[in-house]
Amino acid sequence: MIFYDNTGWILPVFAWAGTVWPAIKKPMMILTCYIFVTYMFEVRFNFDWGESGPATSVISGTLSFLLIFRANQAYIRYWDGRTSVTLFFTTLRDFMMLAFLYLHGTKAKENIWTTTPQLTRKLEQLYPDICERASKVRVDLARLIIAYAVILKLHTRIAYDGYCFGEISGETKWLVDWDRLRLMQLLKEEEFWIIDESIGIDDVDSGGSLDQLIEQFSGRHHGPPSSWPKSFPVLLEPSCRPHNVMMFFIREVLFNNVNDALNTCPWGIKERFVPPLSKLLQTTQFHFEHINMIITTPMPLPYACLCRSLLVIFLASLPSMLEDVAVGTFGSLFVPIMLAMALLGIDP
Repeated sequence: MIFYDNTGWILPVFAWAGTVWPAIKKPMMILTCYIFVTYMFEVRFNFDWGESGPATSVISGTLSFLLIFRANQAYIRYWDGRTSVTLFFTTLRDFMMLAFLYLHGTKAKENIWTTTPQLTRKLEQLYPDICERASKVRVDLARLIIAYAVILKLHTRIAYDGYCFGEISGETKWLVDWDRLRLMQLLKEEEFWIIDESIGIDDVDSGGSLDQLIEQFSGRHHGPPSSWPKSFPVLLEPSCRPHNVMMFFIREVLFNNVNDALNTCPWGIKERFVPPLSKLLQTTQFHFEHINMIITTPMPLPYACLCRSLLVIFLASLPSMLEDVAVGTFGSLFVPIMLAMALLGIDP
């Protein structure tokens, strides 16, 4: 998420990161040179491009409609993804609260509920470490849920470039390593290596231990070193992705600590409470996959092709529509360039 100063008026104008400028800088330079050259040709040779007629209004109106419609759809998709992220974390929070309420075996509950059943007291005599076992389950669920949230962030970094095109930039690899460092501190060693292998980044020099990753970020907070390559390959073979592996770990802890009618796991969760918890986990998976679908699904190709074709025709015909020596340099140069910037910004 990119935060910007909403109170300032000038600062967003000169913002670069997170804007459309990086995507349109090359076509803007080409169009600026094209408009300038055509204008100088018109001035030097007194060449008349002709007046714009009804055809110009038709193509400009059609193009404006298509681009504005596409911008609206992009905004709807943005809010759809934002809603899914919110529901993802809300469902994880509900899962954690219910799981902690369903887990028994703490002394604090005895202090609150003085009418603790006799069976529970007998079980605590049979299992002196029942409180420690319940606490262990809570710790396992908490660290796995936090790691699942970290994996969502890691997945959004590489879902498009990495898993669709098989390559990520050095900057993205640097951010992924930061997420790997967080995961390494949340997971057990065998859990981390399973997750790390499923990420699929083909990097033989990747940090192999916690100390190596800490050393990598020690004293450096502004991106990867200059010795890094510009891109890193990502394996595209069909594989189980980290979020699926993490969901398996969470379900494993949940079902390994189910308390059945015979109290074989008295510190665990009663069987009747498992279905609502499983339903919450299923909901988090749905929102995760919905976020992934939004990231990896582009605009329909026929629609994008139509918009780009009309845009190219319209921008190529700008000199014949707007350039006129009689209107001066401002109307012949500045106005077409600003119009090209607006249209390219809507359809980067």
